[in-house]
Order: sequence, then structure tokens, then C-alpha cells
Amino acid sequence: MEQLNYLYFVTVNSLFLLYTLLMNDSYLIAIILFIAGFVESFLGFGSALLAMPFLTILLGVRTATPLFAFVTLPVSLVVFFQMKKHFQLKRLLYLIIGSLIGIPLGIFFIKYIDEKIAGKILACLLIGYSLYSLTFQEIVFELGTMGKLIFSTFIGFINGAFNLTGPLLVIYSNSRNWSNNQMKNALASYFIITAVFRIIFNTIFGLMTEAVVKIFVYSLPVLVISALLGGYLYSKLHQQVFKKIVYLFILLSGIFLLIR
Repeated sequence: MEQLNYLYFVTVNSLFLLYTLLMNDSYLIAIILFIAGFVESFLGFGSALLAMPFLTILLGVRTATPLFAFVTLPVSLVVFFQMKKHFQLKRLLYLIIGSLIGIPLGIFFIKYIDEKIAGKILACLLIGYSLYSLTFQEIVFELGTMGKLIFSTFIGFINGAFNLTGPLLVIYSNSRNWSNNQMKNALASYFIITAVFRIIFNTIFGLMTEAVVKIFVYSLPVLVISALLGGYLYSKLHQQVFKKIVYLFILLSGIFLLIR
């Protein structure tokens, strides 16, 4: 009887503690950012897809958007230094040029096109690509100079319109025949550059408030720990298994975009 009473006491108090943590916005934000940082460090992308819907609910879009520009930076820096020997600036040249062209176009055209229809078309492409790669074989294709520029511009366009660049960057890396480590370094480098641009523009437009900076400073240890943990587990994972997980996440990204 005493053991049952003890078990009941521990269970009730554990559930109460969990309820207290989940009902506290600060703890919820920390949990969300930890998971997002872990996924970003482990896969190389995916944090925005996981975190932004929840952060928007808790903080509102005007706080969540500039906050995530900050959040991306330390996680991507950890990934970059873990993969720094695979860094080559020339790999980013087309992506940077394409982003400079495509991001403003995406922001501009999203005002005039039906966002839901465009999002569903993109979702179908991601779902089809990931299902084929998971079921049959990895789709690898080569792009010429003009093809790289066009595809990079398309990535920038989708970044500006939907903030969904990770899956397309994976597809782009396949076209360049990069290894997993080269892909992760290129993604981290790209996200560092775009995060700096987003921080600058959010500051110019007055969205980088004291509350945003305070949340980021408090969450910084959580982000660094989650990034280090994700990087450690990635180093222990077989490369083919990692590829399958990446394609599965692209599939989930497409499904999320299709139903949202």
C-alpha cells in the first residue's frame, strides 16, 4: 500500500510539474527553441517549419519573425564550425546572387498572387520529389551556369514568399552532387548570411525590439546546447540513414504546406 501511495504521489507531482512547465510561456518557448535548434543542427534545416507556427501563437508574428532571425544565427554558426573544413565560398555564389534577385520578387509577388494556390503547387512538388527519392532512388540532376542561377533565384523567391528554403536547398545540393557534410556547411553558410540580412532589415523597420533581444539572450544557452547535441548525433549516424531522414522531413514539409 505504501508503494502504491508513493507511486501515486510521484505521478501526480510529475504531472503537475509538467503542467506548470507547459502553462508557462517562457518554458514553452525554451522547449520549442531547443527542439528547433536540435533539428536544424541535425538535419541542416527545418527549424523554421517547426518553431514559427508555435512562436507566432505565443508571441505574435511581429515578435516571432525578428526573433527567429536571431535564433537562426547561433545554431547555424555551430553547424558551420562543425563542418568548416567543407566550406567553399564559390559554392554559395549562385545562391547569394539568386537570393538577392529572388527574395524581393517573392515578397513583391506574394501581394498579387493567390498564396494558397502557389503554396499547394510547391507542396505537391516537394511531396512528389521526396516520395520518389524515398521509394525508388535519389534524384540527381546537373545544372549548367544558367540553370544554377535560375534555380537559385527560385529558391530566393520561395524564401521571400514562404520562408521555406531548406527542402529546396537540399534539392539544389543534389544537383551539385555535394556530400552530406558539404550540404550541411553550405546550408549553414547560407542561413548565416540571410540571418544577418534579416536582422538588419528587421532593425531598419523597427521590429527588433527590446523584448525580442531579451528573449534571444535568455534562450542562447538552450540554442547552443541543442545545436551541439544535434551535431553530435549527426556525426554518429550512417550517411544513407541521414539521407532518408532528410527526405522524410521534406515530405512532412510538403504535407504541412499543403494542409496549412
